[in-house]
Amino acid sequence: MTRRWVVVACIAVLLLLVVPVSSAEYEITADFSGVPTSGTVPLTVYFTDSSTSTGNTSVTIDAWSWDFGDGSTSTDQNPAHQYTTSGTYTVALTASNASYGASWELVQQLGTETNVLSISYLGGGICLAGTSPTGKVYRSTDYGASWDLVQRLGSETNVWSLSYLGGGICLAGTSPTGKVYRSTDYGASWDLVQRLGSETYVLSISYLGGGICLAGTSPTGQVYRSTDYGASWDLVQRLGSETYVLSISYLGGGICLAGTGGTGQVYRSTDYGASWDLVQRLGSETYVLSISYLGGGICLAGTSPTGQVYRSTDYGASWDLVQRLGSETYVLSISYLGGGICLAGTGGTGQVYRSTDYGASWDLVQRLGSETNVWSLSYLGGGICLAGTSPTGQVYRSGYTDTETKTDYITVNIDSAAPTADFVATPLCEDVGDPIYFIDYSTGGGLYAWNWSFGDGNYSELRNPTHTYASNGTYDISLTVWGANGTDTLTKTGYITIPCGAPTPTPTVTPTPTGTIPVQGDVDAGRISPLGFVMLAFINLGLVLHTFVNNESRNYLHVFTGIVAVIVSFMLGMFLITGFVQEDFVVTAAEVTVNSSVLSTYQIEQVSIIDAGVGYYFVFIGILMALIVILSVIEIIREIQEG
Repeated sequence: MTRRWVVVACIAVLLLLVVPVSSAEYEITADFSGVPTSGTVPLTVYFTDSSTSTGNTSVTIDAWSWDFGDGSTSTDQNPAHQYTTSGTYTVALTASNASYGASWELVQQLGTETNVLSISYLGGGICLAGTSPTGKVYRSTDYGASWDLVQRLGSETNVWSLSYLGGGICLAGTSPTGKVYRSTDYGASWDLVQRLGSETYVLSISYLGGGICLAGTSPTGQVYRSTDYGASWDLVQRLGSETYVLSISYLGGGICLAGTGGTGQVYRSTDYGASWDLVQRLGSETYVLSISYLGGGICLAGTSPTGQVYRSTDYGASWDLVQRLGSETYVLSISYLGGGICLAGTGGTGQVYRSTDYGASWDLVQRLGSETNVWSLSYLGGGICLAGTSPTGQVYRSGYTDTETKTDYITVNIDSAAPTADFVATPLCEDVGDPIYFIDYSTGGGLYAWNWSFGDGNYSELRNPTHTYASNGTYDISLTVWGANGTDTLTKTGYITIPCGAPTPTPTVTPTPTGTIPVQGDVDAGRISPLGFVMLAFINLGLVLHTFVNNESRNYLHVFTGIVAVIVSFMLGMFLITGFVQEDFVVTAAEVTVNSSVLSTYQIEQVSIIDAGVGYYFVFIGILMALIVILSVIEIIREIQEG
């Protein structure tokens, strides 16, 4: 047995008395209320945190995690949540103090165990701890606040490593017979998988994703690999002449790192652990006890026998010394909490160190009780961390939490009323391009869909949409709603006007006895009356007839009358086409009552008479007459030349 294990064994033998377990100095009690707790869809519930804390007054509740029971969560202290589906919902609140390793409190000793060698977080508040000297697994379901024994793993004495693979699957590495155990129910029960060759220690297990797992062993420093979520294992290779594979970490993208014991070397794999290459020895250290990946290519390694931290910024391809942690001899565990915060657990005086700059510098936090080794560190999220120690097998906790669960707390029903569509818009008139806001006021049970028609070919499925119109006009608006008990449609005709019309001027009312039509202005002098138009038409008809009757001699009189007919025909056609002809039109402007007599006021409007069809007819007659006149003139000229 090497120096490390001899020291551990001696400490365990010397410890004949169990150190009494002290109670935590600080405690959180989560509690909450919601209003209302029942109603119809959609139901908005306003939740109020009423959690309390006792003990250390310098520590306060500063983190909240809500589970509303419908798949939605919140981290607000007093959230409001809307339930959109009928049902009964269980609500849970976890209240926490997120100290991120800045302070620690004792939780409990795990049975009579002397070493808590490994801790793993499974999510949902479930944690596992592996112990020695009787090789037991303990389990917590309240973020490490309390622990229960699960079982001893066979006849093993040490549970060196624990790893969570997801989906409830967990792996445990043991000694002294180098076996792997497996759980498929979140660590509630365990089954033996296999012994890894003839190895006696399975010191490290890491999950790479996709069912791939790696295990580091001793005393021949071998790496084993599983591709079926730890159900079976195959030997990959021995890492040089090392005797211990103490730590394995996965960096992503197939890159893995392994820390060894014997000559304190780091090995690296870029193919998901299928093959390994030596990177370098870390100074003159003999053991690389812990490796942690921080993201962005940054990695940390803890060593012994001089308790130093090394750092890599290129995914483990090269390493530099950061510092020795106090006078410690072992950096047994390193954990990354996010945001640049890292923790390191040491051996010698059982201290926790903390870094806030991605491991570039470290400060002492505190010694955990009178413990001498901080074997394991695990981050649970929300600022909560766990540490496993020796020689009294205790669990310490940083950050405090409590969960209050209220079963079937919220009841959401469906309103049985049929939907009734209703809405308003504001404003009702606007200029082109300016927004108009439509607001749904529909009622009925379980409304879940809306469809708007804005009357210009555009539609919306929002409940309260905004719309702009691209052209002037008056538009019909239609809203169709769907609910749990049917559908309904409301249409408002001519509801929106684009643009807003100018106000109509109020006419000046002059009371006049009913029946009397006052003359209000003369007809424009430049326009002719229908009577004048009719007279011109008859004159034109006479001219045309005169032109065609007894026209054998084609004398000059006939040619003259033809020319006049042409002119008159064109005039008549243009009058009808352009509206030159007007007629007086009498309009009643208003009615008033004077001395019990109803009096009316009138005004005369001149209305243009337009008839394009008849107008073009007269133009055609004019063109025809022009041709006849031209032919007559040609004939007269010919007769003169022959005579």
